[in-house]
Amino acid sequence: MTIALAVLLAVFGVCATIAGVEANALLRPDDDWMRHRVLAMTAAHIVMALLWVIAAVLLGRWMRTGLVLSGALAAGYLGMNAAGIGSLAGEDSVPAVYAGMVTEFCFVRDWDAIALVGMNGGERFTGIGAVLAALMLILVLISATMTRMRRVNSPSRRTQHGHAG
Repeated sequence: MTIALAVLLAVFGVCATIAGVEANALLRPDDDWMRHRVLAMTAAHIVMALLWVIAAVLLGRWMRTGLVLSGALAAGYLGMNAAGIGSLAGEDSVPAVYAGMVTEFCFVRDWDAIALVGMNGGERFTGIGAVLAALMLILVLISATMTRMRRVNSPSRRTQHGHAG
């Protein structure tokens, strides 16, 4: 399940990258203030998408390392997307500017008629990213806890500590 969610988050990162590139194309050429913010978030999504692919591979091969990387990525992605949702409060943060431009991109392309996107498409998009990251964080915590419980309750571990009868 964690591998599938890591792959889904990688796909989300690719979609966010495409949205960022498209939103950047809507900006006036002389609007460097907005362009730098949109490009910074687009680059962050590219990096996150690549890291999510690496996390998915690690989850399949080395569970512990994959869980550590997935937990760190999920916490970072949750924070990044939560800051994007801050655009509802009129913040001027980089993720909030990005979310606003994605909303503009959705409006210009008439994607605001799509139920999933709707009005305020950028905020909904970043909200979906935040929910996916929160789900990954929960799955990582559950997986880590279950792995630890299995290790503590393993027969070889009990005999090492004199608990076997």
